[in-house]
Amino acid sequence: MSAFQRMVTAICIRGRAEDMLITRLNRVGVTLSPTSKQRLIKEAGEISHKALCDYLKEKPLLKITGDNLDIYIKSRCVSIDKGNTDLHLFALNALTSRLSSVDMDNRTPVVPEVNGDVLKLTEAEIDNMKYSYSILIARILSSLDQFKWMSTVIPVHMNHGYSAGMSQKSQVFQLPIQHKNEAKYEDILDIMDSYEKLLQKTFQESHGTVEMLDEFGVIASGDQLTKVRFEGAKKLRLMSPTTSGRLDHLRPVVIEPWHLKQDYLENARKGGYRGYIAVDEEDDNQTADIGSDDEEDEEEIPDIPL
Repeated sequence: MSAFQRMVTAICIRGRAEDMLITRLNRVGVTLSPTSKQRLIKEAGEISHKALCDYLKEKPLLKITGDNLDIYIKSRCVSIDKGNTDLHLFALNALTSRLSSVDMDNRTPVVPEVNGDVLKLTEAEIDNMKYSYSILIARILSSLDQFKWMSTVIPVHMNHGYSAGMSQKSQVFQLPIQHKNEAKYEDILDIMDSYEKLLQKTFQESHGTVEMLDEFGVIASGDQLTKVRFEGAKKLRLMSPTTSGRLDHLRPVVIEPWHLKQDYLENARKGGYRGYIAVDEEDDNQTADIGSDDEEDEEEIPDIPL
């Protein structure tokens, strides 16, 4: 198997090419066979797992995200025994934190009382906020022709205490996709158990023990539905005698605002284009009215024999 065949096969897999196409390309020596495709995917998973173990040797802090992946497959020939298929999958990724540090105190602070003075901004924080607002406003103004000269003096980056860490790229490690449906609690328990097995195996290979996993845990995240399912599954395992049985290594369970961002962008687009759409629809209505008037005028004109 040459590197060229592997590369073309990977492109076909990424482009969701069917096995029939891969078979035809394999006959001319361009790609691997469809059976070798499965071996290539397995090797890619092993490489991703090894990279994850190497990362955990340096920083034992991790976050796992998961979401449902529903696929509807239409059959070419629908019969009594064979029809369309609904696949319910669960996709997983492991993410690294750019600001991770094992030196932070994990103890919960004990505050005797909370008052409004704790939430007030200091003078330095107010000055920093004004400076940041001025840069954001200047960026908006620089998009206008009259203020384009400001783009040469506006800072490209607003420096802050975490600039060095946030300038780094987060690493994403692909995890195996599971044939599970998050709408069922029995499948959710299987998913979280697979989390536990994967984490224990990974930390064991990285550190030779799971003490780091017991101390820091791993953040589990997903959309609103996934968070509710995960928390419900953990409640079902509260009486388990073991840490992995109680799913205690998966803490905390947080929400990823994927759908929130999507809804915000959708509503912002509707609000921004509402005036344009209204004017466009009004023009279409006027065009339709003009066309209907012409038809009525044509009917009113009598035929004059020549």
